[in-house]
Amino acid sequence: MKIALCNGGLGNQTFQYIFSRFIELAGGSCCYLDDSSFFLKEAAHNGFEMRRVFPNCRPKLLSEYFSEDVWEYMVQRQAGGEHIIQQWKNEGEDFTLVAETLGYQYDGNIVKIPTNEYLPWLAGAEGNIYYFGYWINKNYLKGEFEKILRAELEFAPLVGEKNRGYERRITETNSVALHVRRRDFVEIGWDSSVETYAAGVSKLRETVSDPHFFIFSDDMEWCRENLKDMGIRAEEATFVEGNRGIDSYIDMQLMACCKNIILATSSSFAYLATLLNRNESIFVVNGTGREV
Repeated sequence: MKIALCNGGLGNQTFQYIFSRFIELAGGSCCYLDDSSFFLKEAAHNGFEMRRVFPNCRPKLLSEYFSEDVWEYMVQRQAGGEHIIQQWKNEGEDFTLVAETLGYQYDGNIVKIPTNEYLPWLAGAEGNIYYFGYWINKNYLKGEFEKILRAELEFAPLVGEKNRGYERRITETNSVALHVRRRDFVEIGWDSSVETYAAGVSKLRETVSDPHFFIFSDDMEWCRENLKDMGIRAEEATFVEGNRGIDSYIDMQLMACCKNIILATSSSFAYLATLLNRNESIFVVNGTGREV
């Protein structure tokens, strides 16, 4: 049996989904997504979003493998500190845990690997395996199964007249997506400085003429206050607002429509929007070190 962790926000969930489908398509074996984190009281973000955002996706959820009462019991045990695969081991079913770092105790076989590198040989691994990681690497999407995966990752139709207006403006201009993630990134020290965004804008202007910047952010007040210092004039900026809560994914959908993008943080949300972009030619200013 193959199981891959599924947790976090939409960006992380989608990369984990892509990896699980790669395991299935390349290895010929079913790979379940462990969605147990979304059943815990401290579940973050908007819960499991894949099916709502990408109607064509085909996740196999571990929660649907078991009966409802058995699953509830397993989640309760996990909440008490006994992880899903530790429960399995305690019942006599061994798993090999493939991970880079561990956030819980497991007394079975552990294989430590860099989980954000492209490791296609994992698809051929035999036995019961639990893949613990985010697997944020473009090659799982852009390899031999890209056509299949892109079809599964088609966004639901764009909703809201305001968003359709943004989309028209993105199409009509030499649009540049600029994603500024701050709130949780500020708390953990992952936020980017004004100078970093300014460097990205300056680099883009070397190649892209007459750009119009579409600002996506969880802190628009900061963006407005620092717009000039980022090297952007007020008349060449549109602040994309209104998509919050369960509609947050629409920002990714609109970013994926832009003709150019500036990646200035390690956010998987913006990185995924870049990889899902449908434009034949997209110019990316990449300050993250990740391959695009």
